[in-house]
Amino acid sequence: MRAVWVIWALLFLLAAFPVKALALENQFITIANPVRVSEFKDRDPITSLFSQYKEISSRKLPATWLFSYDVLQTPGLDKFTNSLDLTQELGIWMEVTPNLAEKSNVKYNQTDSWHRSTSVFLSGYLQPERIRMIDHVFQKFKGSFGYYPKSVGAWWIDAYSLEYMQTKYGVVANLGVADQHSTDGYHVWGQYWGIPFYPSKLHSGSPAQKMENKLDVVNLQWAPRDPLKGYGTNRASLYSTQDWFVINLPKEYFIELINLYGESHNNQFGQIVLGLEGDFPQETYRGIFATEMEIIKKLRDGGEFQVTNMKDFATWYKKSFPQLSPIHSIISDDSVWYQSPFYRIGFKYNKSKKLFSVVDLRVYTDGYREPYFQSPNKELDLYINLLSAFDSADNQLEKWELLAEEFKVEVKPENIIRVNLGADQYFELSSANINLSSQIKIPESVKNYPLLTYQKYNSQSLKPALTWPFPQEGLVFTALTLEAEYLLHTRKVQLLVGLVSILLVIILAKIRVSEVKISLKILMAAVILMVLLGPGIFWYSTNQISYFVSSDELAALLKLSSLPNGKVMVADRNCLQCISHSTERPAVFANRREYVSRVSKKPIVYNSAIFSAKDRSQARQEMKNLGVKYVYTVKYEDYKEVLPFSPGDLNVEKIFENANAQIWMVRI
Repeated sequence: MRAVWVIWALLFLLAAFPVKALALENQFITIANPVRVSEFKDRDPITSLFSQYKEISSRKLPATWLFSYDVLQTPGLDKFTNSLDLTQELGIWMEVTPNLAEKSNVKYNQTDSWHRSTSVFLSGYLQPERIRMIDHVFQKFKGSFGYYPKSVGAWWIDAYSLEYMQTKYGVVANLGVADQHSTDGYHVWGQYWGIPFYPSKLHSGSPAQKMENKLDVVNLQWAPRDPLKGYGTNRASLYSTQDWFVINLPKEYFIELINLYGESHNNQFGQIVLGLEGDFPQETYRGIFATEMEIIKKLRDGGEFQVTNMKDFATWYKKSFPQLSPIHSIISDDSVWYQSPFYRIGFKYNKSKKLFSVVDLRVYTDGYREPYFQSPNKELDLYINLLSAFDSADNQLEKWELLAEEFKVEVKPENIIRVNLGADQYFELSSANINLSSQIKIPESVKNYPLLTYQKYNSQSLKPALTWPFPQEGLVFTALTLEAEYLLHTRKVQLLVGLVSILLVIILAKIRVSEVKISLKILMAAVILMVLLGPGIFWYSTNQISYFVSSDELAALLKLSSLPNGKVMVADRNCLQCISHSTERPAVFANRREYVSRVSKKPIVYNSAIFSAKDRSQARQEMKNLGVKYVYTVKYEDYKEVLPFSPGDLNVEKIFENANAQIWMVRI
């Protein structure tokens, strides 16, 4: 009888608390603390680490500590690491410092500040240099702790470097920054919105679409943003788990973000990264950091979340999702983010105005390679901008809005999300398709975007392209070298070509009227053509060179192709002495810009006067005289085309920028 009562009691407990039991299996808070040596010399990094760890250990929380190379060389670090309990994980914070560069026999990219992207990220260096620095810091780590780490991080690690670390050293987790438009000069824009994913071998910001291109590392995201207020420019990124207190938001806001990302809701899991960089004064960790750790402890003790380090979460993720990244949605009262390995879309709703807006639509395609995969980033800032069909942050002139009586989100089987807007208006989102009711007006730029297929029957649909329409290295074509082009246009060569042409016509005419057999005429004509034209053909073939257009430039041109018709101004200049570390020379170095028109499907106008104008009025008048609607400028490594004066002086507004191009629209 007693056994029966025990069984009934167990059944009652399972029935009463099913959510919490499940929550412990698929709802995660991951604590990660990047640690670098502070630029302020009066701060002792070891003292700060002990202060930070005290707040973690006193609450029995696991965490990952990512050490930069300089921290690994700091005296007394072993005293700290020996004090850690077994739930603490050690990893590498993969930032480049002058010390690491010197010890790796790499020339450090010195700028005005250590945090500039060309200085601090591996992507600012050549591939062999990246490997030398990675090898050096990993060997240093193993020499200190006896093993290679499983977790790494930096605000950006390129796919080339990440794959090398995964293949050679068995890395399973990477901590990068969540989407931010421009904070600290790091423009990382278009990833999964705030949640983990498997990156592509070609682009560490893009989820893999096929197993053969999957990088078997779990990308975790630092500082997840508010799904509504965190999308945008300027101060939007402050609406995050890292900076909520900076803008005087209450701790309840911090808890809301934890619940939004950490709870599974309608997804297969929930996860959020929390923590704090380890180079602050020791008293910092007794304040806000202690408050955050106490919140995490209470959530864990309440049975709502598992708290993990990076390695343990990545291990769970890889076991739970051995194929590709699962579909994931972030749903709040006034916003929706939906992402699959093929696209990302974001909505917001203003209830008081009954105004519904699409804010963002990205396409993830197989074969699209990130800009710094081979060619190093020589700019002070970082520009990672994934393929966008619609981006209301980049181009604030674009609007996709409609009046909506309601905003109701329905979760359907097979990861389908239906957003009902009233009056039979809806969006229905599935893995590789967006269905819309026929009443919804889609911007022409979205329907015309080459990486989306638009169809209309009883309803409308947008299907993302599954493959990148160009080679992964970019668009490659052959043409005469610039020197040969100049030679071909000299007066002497043109005179020679004219004389040869006249001579050829005369000889062929005489052969034609001769009385020899037709077969002999053909033979004689062939010999003459070979003698007269052969040297020219040989010269032409030996004076050609391969040029290329990068994937990011092609991404900009695809974006330009979707915009309203109009002429495009391009710079009329070349750069024979410019250096590029790509396999082929960028086409703009030789002023080969015909591809701009071919890919964008818009006529181009070459111009140098605006770029060399002495004063604003002259430049503005020249712009007006050209009658162009867009200005297209290019940048590769140290080469950069820059408009003179301010955008207002030229009456233009920037509507797009990535690592290799800018698009400016001329105001009417």
